[in-house]
Formats: sequence, structure tokens, C-alpha cells
Amino acid sequence: MITAYEKKIEKLETDKMLLADKMSQNAQPKHTLDEIFELSMQFIASPWNIWINGNLTLKKTVLRIVFKAPLAYDKESGFRTPQPSVIFDFLENITSKCEVVPPHGLEPRTY
Repeated sequence: MITAYEKKIEKLETDKMLLADKMSQNAQPKHTLDEIFELSMQFIASPWNIWINGNLTLKKTVLRIVFKAPLAYDKESGFRTPQPSVIFDFLENITSKCEVVPPHGLEPRTY
């Protein structure tokens, strides 16, 4: 019975080392900071172009940026109302608090 436990411990230690090795390999970033910055600037400039011309990976990235959660789909009614990302909440707060000149201007109206 002791040998069975020793074999199990040995197997678990081997599995632990394999998982640690996999984690260290996945810890490397897939893209450089410059690549991520460039993609971000392209997205801000024209998200539609990235959506139309991008590959599947870029389209998935756009969806993750734009929506808080994956899009929900109902067979009967189609896509559910999506929740926009925090970025859009932030932009809404900035623009709604903007104090601008009213459309009629500063001069008194003359009728």
C-alpha cells in the first residue's frame, strides 16, 4: 500500500513539473507592446476597418474590447441586447458632462 502512495506522489510531482513548464511557456506575451499599441490606435481610428479587413483573431479581439460579456443569442428572438464595455461607459461620462455653448449661441434671441 505504501508503494502505491509513493507511485501516486511521483506521478503527481511529474504532473506538477509539466504544468509548471507549460505555465512558464504561456507566460510569454504573444505580441510586443508596439504591436498592441499600433492595433489599439487602428481600432480607435476605425474599428469598422479592423472588423471588415481583420482575420478571425482580430474580430474576436474587437468583440472582447467592445462588449463586457459574450453576445447572447436566443433562437426565437435573435441576439440579446449586449452590454457595452467599460470603455464606452467612461466615454459616455466624459461627453455627457461636457459643458458646451448651447446651439442658439450666447447672444439673446431676437424674434
